Amino acid sequence: MIWRLVRRELAMRSRRAALTGVGAVVGVGLICGTLVLLETVAATAGADEDVRQLGQLVLVAGVVAVLVGAVLINAAFTVTVAQRTRELALLRCLGADGGQLRRLVGLEALVIGGLAGLVGLGAGVGVAAGLRAYVNSDLFPSGDLSGSGLVVSARTAVVSLLVGCGVTVLSALAPARRAGRTAPLAALRATPGSVRRAGQVRLVVGGVAVVLGVAAVPFAAVAGPGVLLLPAGVLTLLGLRLVGARVAGPLARLVGIPVARTLRLPGALAQANTARNPERTAATASALAIGLALVSFVLVLSASTKAAIEDEGARTPELHVRYEPRAGERAGIGADVVDRLAGLPELAAVAPLRSGEATVAGRPDRVTAVDPERYRRAQPLKVVAGSVTDLAAGGLGVTERVAATRGWTVGTPVPVRLPGGERTLTVRVVYAGNSYLPGAGDYLMAQADYAALGGDPTVRDVPMAARDGVPAGAVRAAVARVLAVDPALTVEDRGQARQRYLGQINRSTSLFLALAGLAGVVGLLGILTTTALSIVDRARELGMLRAVGMARHQIRLMIRGEALIVALLGVLGGGGLGLLFGWGAARVLAGSSSPTRFTVPTAALAAVAAAAAVAGVLAAALPARAASRIEVLGAIATE
Repeated sequence: MIWRLVRRELAMRSRRAALTGVGAVVGVGLICGTLVLLETVAATAGADEDVRQLGQLVLVAGVVAVLVGAVLINAAFTVTVAQRTRELALLRCLGADGGQLRRLVGLEALVIGGLAGLVGLGAGVGVAAGLRAYVNSDLFPSGDLSGSGLVVSARTAVVSLLVGCGVTVLSALAPARRAGRTAPLAALRATPGSVRRAGQVRLVVGGVAVVLGVAAVPFAAVAGPGVLLLPAGVLTLLGLRLVGARVAGPLARLVGIPVARTLRLPGALAQANTARNPERTAATASALAIGLALVSFVLVLSASTKAAIEDEGARTPELHVRYEPRAGERAGIGADVVDRLAGLPELAAVAPLRSGEATVAGRPDRVTAVDPERYRRAQPLKVVAGSVTDLAAGGLGVTERVAATRGWTVGTPVPVRLPGGERTLTVRVVYAGNSYLPGAGDYLMAQADYAALGGDPTVRDVPMAARDGVPAGAVRAAVARVLAVDPALTVEDRGQARQRYLGQINRSTSLFLALAGLAGVVGLLGILTTTALSIVDRARELGMLRAVGMARHQIRLMIRGEALIVALLGVLGGGGLGLLFGWGAARVLAGSSSPTRFTVPTAALAAVAAAAAVAGVLAAALPARAASRIEVLGAIATE
């Protein structure tokens, strides 16, 4: 009996079922594309670390997209169950119990999820093909998958179906429970039932989750650990989804004020409609907010990283030798090259750097060996305490961040272990770190101590300073002649190093934005699908509006106004979360080996907000057109 009802419902409501499965198709497609790409990488001999990291990033983005799709599917099932209240109540009158109604909705979700998984599998192969093309393009210069085709295994197909069915069924659990609680007479009379008590419990749980999630951000930023930001984000989003139905109504009225004043009657109706159905408004806005939160987070973190690079630019070497090893090579910069550079009359200082793995005060890290006098002349460090020239045998230099974190000052003894043994060194200088551009690491020590403890003798970098009065072109030409013996060696000045690192940040940002933007697209699909579903539910209402004289273009304006209000709610929620967690991440990184300076990219965030609002209105274009074409008499006769 249940299966026959499922088949009948899906056959009669094929359009509704298709709209409900859109989120699952998109999310499953991303997961499938990621799995295909990861399997392709695994099957490619010599795949580099950049390609593997790309696959991991896309996997994270696919999981996020599935989460957004789950919110979208949940909203769609909530709308469809609400639309079928009379139908479900009639089934109760005919003898169906609550368990049968729950199974009915659950089986519908299972069928839709299975179909979404099949479609998502096909879409995922296309996604993987696009990602493979990106890896092989100049935009991702370190990657190379051109020598292998896409690998699509049976495991990928099984996981796709499981993800599609699982996400859809889980998203439909709450609507299925509501369907099972449908009372025959109460539903036929449209009475509220026991919603009030459930709403209070949901509000308390969601409110506690939001408070804990938001409070965890400054705690992680100030006291740590920074890993708390991830569960804090999940907890905050979960809490907002739970309390959204309670706060969406008042917020929709507030955000809808300018819409109502601009569009007049259609705008006022749009404001009233979004506030009247806060559950649908909250679910749709939350799907968009997650994507916008990710985009805002990436923009804030990228701007903060760039600001730190610009700040540290003045503390980088005037010139340095850059070593770019070919695949499988780790030869470093030869001693003969260093000697020839040191003999150039155009250079005032040449300070070869050697670095290796070490254990400093019980923690694994890297130390850099320098000649103190040469290094002082070639590398413009910002000294906080002590002096670089005190880094003679037995001395240790540490960054200001490390000194503050571990409570060290000038004179503190610190045990340092390298492959050849261990020695206790004394902190002689504390300096401002330079984590992005060529130069100092977190620890400096004298070359004599480094060699005595068996450190790696390979030279990885050579900061240099030009002699006063020598033209920059002459200096670069002289250095280039020395480096011509090895094509892996190039000379780079301060500006070129800064631009290279900024370019890497830009490429990473564009990749993150593309992946986060996919979640935003799913949110926009949420506006499209839930708006289209609401048109079906409100056919009688729209027919009545047409009957009392409302023009077609006013109907379209009303529907677009509703989409604009929902989009603005998503913009405000997502933008606020992105700023909050971007600040938290910047503070966490400020105390790490990759410091940042919190910066708000106002123009970029404003552009994203405007684009999201416009995209939300455009997403409602088709539903608005369908609403304006509803036949008046047919809609009024709809039951």
